[in-house]
Amino acid sequence: MPFQNLTSDTLKDFWQEMIQDNMVTVLSNSRELKVRQPESVSTILKNTEISNYASLTPSTAREVSEKLDANVFVHGSVSQVGKSVRLNAKLVDSETEEVFQSFKVEGPADSILVMADSLSLLVQDYLVVSILEKSVLQDLRFAIGQSRSPEAVRSVIEAQKAFRKRDYQEARSLFHKAIEIDTNYYNAMFLLSVAYGNSGLYDDAKKWILKVDENKDKMARLDRLWAEYTYALYFGTPMECINILRKTLELDDHAAASYYNIGILYNVLDRYDKAVTALEQALDYYNEWGVKPMWVYNYTKLGSAYIELGMYGKARKLYRKAEKDFPGDIALTRSQAVLALREGRAKVANEYIDKYVSLLEERSYSDAARKAAE
Repeated sequence: MPFQNLTSDTLKDFWQEMIQDNMVTVLSNSRELKVRQPESVSTILKNTEISNYASLTPSTAREVSEKLDANVFVHGSVSQVGKSVRLNAKLVDSETEEVFQSFKVEGPADSILVMADSLSLLVQDYLVVSILEKSVLQDLRFAIGQSRSPEAVRSVIEAQKAFRKRDYQEARSLFHKAIEIDTNYYNAMFLLSVAYGNSGLYDDAKKWILKVDENKDKMARLDRLWAEYTYALYFGTPMECINILRKTLELDDHAAASYYNIGILYNVLDRYDKAVTALEQALDYYNEWGVKPMWVYNYTKLGSAYIELGMYGKARKLYRKAEKDFPGDIALTRSQAVLALREGRAKVANEYIDKYVSLLEERSYSDAARKAAE
């Protein structure tokens, strides 16, 4: 993590050491980050032909990173013009040697300590958020959005977990927490809107998506499209929603979430053939990634389309796979009962119905939760 002094003032060489030490201290306080100490970098550089930090090249940074088993190399500089000082930091990919993010702070020379803290926090937050994003199911990373606050992102990630378990009350609480931390976290707002909608609280859902709609021009293109899709859920038509989702696929044609939502919208329109195509595509991507789907509805919504098309054998096979990924799930049990009834297997259907009722009583589902399980 070397910083070079570009001030041409040898009396201020200590700045680079101070900034370097400050950044190491800040980054080391993040449990997500493993930070190599400056002494390790210096020791390796002494065994190269590099005479000073100013002579560092991307290839040398890569060599040092490989020896330290580091994925990212932080390279910075200090420059001064008059009484104004600028601190720069670049994040270099150790494998590709590419600079993938850069930061700068400027201010008067007598605020160098404050500037060093600010720069260190910028680097820390970016790296931590990047790591947190990688911990999220690949298909849901779009929902993280543009927040650079690790704590806000952590809340959204936990909210997503609650959402997938259909604990919409907990999800709403966590989305609210994220918004309190980052008041401009628009992704958290439109996800909060969905959580309210899935709870049957449509007035609250509309309130939050209207707030997002007022600020959608501040969002990145993909985030804006998802916000527009959520808006269309409450104020548009199914086909408007589908058309917006197809635009998200232009940016990421492997977005299983887009295919899933397109599929359930075609179910609403009774276009079951198109629903099957979209929902099967979503499952194909999860299989390709080697992970189970986001939630059981990836199976039950496809199963419903199969049933409507009379493809009972496919529905049975699908539900057997669903049982492995979501054993004892109440929505799956209900879907299995529906399939058995459509096939005329009354005894089997009654067994599933009894199991379904038992699950409802056992878990004391509220009316809202029962609706969510349908």
